[in-house]
Amino acid sequence: MTINVKQSGISSSDAVLGEFEKYGMNLRKIDDSHVSLAFNETTSLIDLDEIIEIFADLKGHEPSNGFLANEFYEKRQYRGP
Repeated sequence: MTINVKQSGISSSDAVLGEFEKYGMNLRKIDDSHVSLAFNETTSLIDLDEIIEIFADLKGHEPSNGFLANEFYEKRQYRGP
């Protein structure tokens, strides 16, 4: 999946890469306006929730406890913001 970060109101793809790197997540820089995320069969709902949280933080939204119900987090420690 490719995301136009500037169209989303984020300053640059480097800002996105830097934030995701803090959480040990790797995205691919396409150019200064685009990043790419790859998903496979090991991608979990918790992974997606963490990605949403990081993008929400980049957009200046208050951090939440995640968008998933707490039972999704019981078997894995949350890495989020």
